[in-house]
Amino acid sequence: EAEGRKFKEESELDRILNSTGPDADISMVVAIPDSQYVSSENIGQGQSGEPEGTWGCEKPVSQGSGAWSGLHVLGQAHKTYIIAQNQKSLFLIDQHAAHERVAYETLMTRWQNGDIEVQSYLLPLTLDLDTEEVEALMSVKDEIEQLGVSIEQLSPEAIAVTSAPAILKETAIAKSLAELAKSVSEHGGGYSLENSVSHVCATMACHSVVRAGQSLSESEMKALLQSMDEFPMSSFCPHGRPVYVEYPFSKVERDFGRLV
Repeated sequence: EAEGRKFKEESELDRILNSTGPDADISMVVAIPDSQYVSSENIGQGQSGEPEGTWGCEKPVSQGSGAWSGLHVLGQAHKTYIIAQNQKSLFLIDQHAAHERVAYETLMTRWQNGDIEVQSYLLPLTLDLDTEEVEALMSVKDEIEQLGVSIEQLSPEAIAVTSAPAILKETAIAKSLAELAKSVSEHGGGYSLENSVSHVCATMACHSVVRAGQSLSESEMKALLQSMDEFPMSSFCPHGRPVYVEYPFSKVERDFGRLV
């Protein structure tokens, strides 16, 4: 296989989370604070006593606050949720939703700053689509190229991808463009530049991150929490699902009859 089409055989976490140093694709790892715990006020705590726990926070966590990396990781549940705690609350963090949010924020930030690292292919990646979907993708060609994804129309039912962000795997690019083509075809191409790029980033993020049902080591879970401190994190993934649920210990203790 030609060198231009090769992607390093690294896990999504290795590729997106564990990049360090000035030459890294994405630098998102911060030092873990000396204290094992941080105040849940930094993350945002909901109203105690709600039966389902509370979703996230009204205000995003401030960048570099150390609130997420300061949580104490207890383990992983159902190969989907990271279990962590601080002094006041227990947290269940959806590993896919959280990683998806980080990847989305990274891509959007790189686009806004104009510093997306692009990998050109010696042999273009060919994507077969319906005629309507090819037309839809070509209608947002400029927006897609803003993210470092260069496409050319090969035929009424095929496009070629000649370059893409170095942080994304080939499979993620193919799935992302196919999904984007279907969406634009169904809803029309009348997106603003910001909305189109946001949609592309959200789609690429979804297909480039750890999935539900994937086992993570303790170091991988900590790396994900550390990466969440690099951005003012929203409580929801780009597709609207909660990133985490918080259960105050006061609620847990009431449920166990320790508090009246």
